[in-house]
Amino acid sequence: MSEQEMYRSILQRMIEQTEREQINNTKDFIQTLSHEIKQKHTFSIKNWETK
Repeated sequence: MSEQEMYRSILQRMIEQTEREQINNTKDFIQTLSHEIKQKHTFSIKNWETK
């Protein structure tokens, strides 16, 4: 493996790792958002039922 190939390989692994982290962060964000939406929805239904 030449020096250039080695650097290319390292860069490729860094890119892949970054993409995985972004996907995980996005997944966590969506789960958190979904949870909050469900809570707000439940709260609004309970509020509506008490009126």
